[in-house]
Amino acid sequence: NIGGLDPNYLKGNTTNGPLGSFEFPSVWNVVVNDYPVLNLNQSFYPNKITNVTTSVVSTTTINVSWVPVNAPSELYDYQIICKLSDETVWGFCLGDIANTQTSASITGLTASTSYDFRVVPRAITNAYPGEASVTATGVTATPGFTLVSTCQQLQDINNDLEGFYELAGNIDCSDTATWNSGMGFDPIGNFNYSDLGATGFFTGILKGNNYTISNIYSDLTSNGPASCGLFAATSGYAVIQDLKLDSPVCLADGVAGNLIGVGSGSNTITNTHVTNGVVGGDLSLAGGGMIGIAQSNESEYPGMFTVQKSSFTGSINAHNPMYIGGFAGSIIGDIDVQNNYSNAQVTTDAATAAGGFAGTLAMADGAT
Repeated sequence: NIGGLDPNYLKGNTTNGPLGSFEFPSVWNVVVNDYPVLNLNQSFYPNKITNVTTSVVSTTTINVSWVPVNAPSELYDYQIICKLSDETVWGFCLGDIANTQTSASITGLTASTSYDFRVVPRAITNAYPGEASVTATGVTATPGFTLVSTCQQLQDINNDLEGFYELAGNIDCSDTATWNSGMGFDPIGNFNYSDLGATGFFTGILKGNNYTISNIYSDLTSNGPASCGLFAATSGYAVIQDLKLDSPVCLADGVAGNLIGVGSGSNTITNTHVTNGVVGGDLSLAGGGMIGIAQSNESEYPGMFTVQKSSFTGSINAHNPMYIGGFAGSIIGDIDVQNNYSNAQVTTDAATAAGGFAGTLAMADGAT
C-alpha cells in the first residue's frame, strides 16, 4: 500500500473510493489495517480479540494482557503492534509470543508516555495473521511516583498523604465490603469537624492513567458526622486526574461524595469520572455525587479549587441534609468549574438547598 490508499477500498467498504464498486469483501481481508491479503479460505484466519488490557510495570515497561478467542491448537503464535498514542502509524512491537500465552511485557519504552497496543493472532496454518485486536492504551510510570496496583495499596496512601501516586492498572475493590467489620474502605485523609487543625488533608497527586477503581465500599454511618469519599479531605495543591470510579458506594451521616468528602483550597481535578455511584446516609452537612463540599477562600483555604472535564452518574439519597446535589453538595468560594456534568437521581425528604448539579453555588468574584 505504498500509495497510502484506504485498505477498505479492497473490501468494498468505502462507497466513494476508487474500488468501491467492486465486490471484494469475500476475496480480500485487511491485516493490521495496513495491507490486503487474499482470503483464500476464511477459516485460516483467527478471530479478532476484543478484550485487551494493559498494566504499568515500570517507567520503561507495560504489560499487555488479552482474553483468547481461538484455542492454542488453532494458533501459530501472537504478535503485538504498537504506536505512540498521539501518532497514527502502527509498527511491529513484539513477536514469537507462544500460542498459550495471554500476556506479554513490552520493554524499552519511554517514561511518562502513552502507548497504544493491539494483539494479532496468527493461524496454525501458514501463520496467516488475523485481524488486529481492539486497542488498549497504557502509560509508562512517572519517575518519583509510587505505583498502586491493589486496593490495599490504595488504602496505604493514608500512610503518606503528601505522596505522588499513580494507578498501575484497573483495581477491583469488591473485597472492601468486608473490611473493618463491614465499614469498608477507610477514606484517604480525614476531616475533623471540631478541630480543623487535626484534619488530615491529602495534599499529594493521584494519576489514574485512565484506569478504573471498581466496587469500592465505605459505610461510615456508625462514625458520627464523618466525611466519606475515596478521599475524606483534600487541600494544599492536591491533584487528581485521569481517574475512573465504577460502582462506588459512600455512606455517611456528615458529608459525602464518591471522590471527595471535603475539598478545601487549591485542588485540581481533571478528567475524573464516576459511573453507577451511590451516595447516601443522613448527610447532615452535604452530599454530592462527586464531591460533598468544595470550598476555597483567602482566609482559611487559599487558592483556586479547579474541577474540569469530569462527570458523575448515579444516585444520591440523603435524609434531611443541609445541601445536596448531583455533582456537588456545596460549591463555595474561588472555584473553577468547567465542562463537567451530572446525570444523577437526587432524593431527599428535606434539604436546605438541593440541585441537579449543586445544592448550593456561591462563587467568589473572578471564579468560573
